[in-house]
Amino acid sequence: MATSFHRLRLQDWQQFHAIDIEFHERLTILTGANASGKTTILNLLAKHIGWDVPSLAVPHRLATGVFQWFARWIKGRENNEAVIGHLSYENGREAQLTVPRTESATYNVSINGREAVEFFFLPSHRATYRYHPIGQIPVQRITKDQAFQRVFGSTKDRFFGGGGQSPSYHMKEVLIAWSIFGRGNVDMPADSELLSMYQGFEDTLKKVLPSTLGFRRLAIRNMEIILECDTGDFMLDGASGGLSAVIDLAWQVYMFPHTEETFTVLIDEVENHLHPVMQKRLLSDFLAAFPNVRFIVSTHSPLIVNSVRDSAVYVLRYAEDRKVRSTRLDIVRQARTATQILDEVLGVSSTLPTWAERDLQDIVNRFSTRTMDESQFSALREEVTAIGLGDYLPQALGKLLDARAR
Repeated sequence: MATSFHRLRLQDWQQFHAIDIEFHERLTILTGANASGKTTILNLLAKHIGWDVPSLAVPHRLATGVFQWFARWIKGRENNEAVIGHLSYENGREAQLTVPRTESATYNVSINGREAVEFFFLPSHRATYRYHPIGQIPVQRITKDQAFQRVFGSTKDRFFGGGGQSPSYHMKEVLIAWSIFGRGNVDMPADSELLSMYQGFEDTLKKVLPSTLGFRRLAIRNMEIILECDTGDFMLDGASGGLSAVIDLAWQVYMFPHTEETFTVLIDEVENHLHPVMQKRLLSDFLAAFPNVRFIVSTHSPLIVNSVRDSAVYVLRYAEDRKVRSTRLDIVRQARTATQILDEVLGVSSTLPTWAERDLQDIVNRFSTRTMDESQFSALREEVTAIGLGDYLPQALGKLLDARAR
């Protein structure tokens, strides 16, 4: 019987000093600067499904003057301590995470006592669709499980250096076969299950594709899959990087074979290829479309971080000892503190444009030494509005308060 991830703790391994992440029942977001360990954490969880990305050891000089590889190094101690953390599951059980005493540059973390978890993992490098005509229609009956494996398998092959067809090619094969055999003809009975899966994916796209696109339905013309939209029709292979990322995710979540009611999806750098408006809508749309799915994602985007109220947001940041610690942000009840941390880690706490940031700062500097009464507040508002930044008055006031607090 499968379970879910509950809590991950890591200590004194690689760039980490103390990581403590309790996974939310619907959405967990990991954010932080480059090299803070977001991908490392997702790769660690992905080992449960054979996503074995090796870790790299570091050579250290021993007291004898000889360099030796260490998967875990504690200054002043010439040994490699085995235990680096623990991973607990929703069923109450816990696995121990250990590293070997390695003699090479690469090694693998062991998860001792791992439990079965139903999930899949999307790495940060998204596949772009490329055109390739369908050579022949599959005559074997294709299940949802097989539909998932065709696309997920090509994703995994590309990540580990393989080749193969574009995901859109596999999607076209499956959808065309499902439509033909699902509807049947005078000589062949209709397969209602195949037709239901075809229409189910079509309905999923209606929920997760941008509303501005006006997606209406899938169509088959000249043995090609066409997306018919209010803004104009286009071939599946011609979807932009952003749309293909959404379609690819929708396909794999919809098709994923699972025995439990709930399963998990891991996504590294979920904002890749997405327009800011799509970044703000992506997670809320997928949570609504798939109410029984848990998402664990990493991101550099503040638009993603702030996109869902009911979620757990963890920031990974370097402390004074230059080691990474995790902090859970309270975006709702301690928004000011959360914003300050995001500003520290990501360098952007909001979507304020760079030019607006500079102009607002100039105004704040002039008002920071004045006594703020009603007339001065009105003057501040007039200056901000006069340069076309009236919508950013709250940010100006926040900066003014920060300046006075220093």
